Amino acid sequence: MRKPIAAANWKMNGDFSLLDDFAQANITSDKCETIFALPSVLLDRAQKLGLNALAGQDVSAQVKGAFTGEISASMLKMLGCQYCIIGHSERRQYHHEDEALLIEKWRRLKEAEITPIYCIGELQAEYDAHATQQALERQLRPILEENLVDHKTIIAYEPVWAIGTGKAATPDYAQHVHQMIRQIVAQNYASIAPAMRLLYGGSVKPDNAGLLICQADIDGFLIGGASLDVGLFTKIIETMK
Repeated sequence: MRKPIAAANWKMNGDFSLLDDFAQANITSDKCETIFALPSVLLDRAQKLGLNALAGQDVSAQVKGAFTGEISASMLKMLGCQYCIIGHSERRQYHHEDEALLIEKWRRLKEAEITPIYCIGELQAEYDAHATQQALERQLRPILEENLVDHKTIIAYEPVWAIGTGKAATPDYAQHVHQMIRQIVAQNYASIAPAMRLLYGGSVKPDNAGLLICQADIDGFLIGGASLDVGLFTKIIETMK
């Protein structure tokens, strides 16, 4: 059985005060796993506050060295991270990250025994052109062919047109795409795909989370804006029980 995940992606937001609010709220559930992908400057405090589980928002493709501003997989491990997001559409768009680079990042995470949360999703133009499957295969195939996927791997589907727009995918469409992703993975990893956890991201809120989590192939959420509010995040988790 696939245990649901509520993953909070704070992006470049948050401070010590907000972190303390979440720690005091003691948001836990035996029905789902909570993950907090925080700005790296907050990870040490989050670890000391006992906030679990922790994730990086990105990782360097390098092991160590003269790479100003980068954070290595071993550093994330030292800060208590069990997970790390890679391939987020904002990294792809603003930093021009491609699959070749993401494969190296994945390797660094695997070496540090950190589970990747690999983000994929189609652009508005691809959605309009009914080219979602082609877009997802383009992002998945290089990873699948490198023999990096294992039973812990998490894939997050975030339609780029839904991120931060308030325009979420319908439950039926989200389920259709998640099923498609599982089928694509199964072509290379038939024994792993049925147990792999697939998350939906893109304008997740308490009022749509319940219908989304009921879908057969949706195993949780990668939550942006709503994860910065203790009340909203808690309500989303409650829909997963």
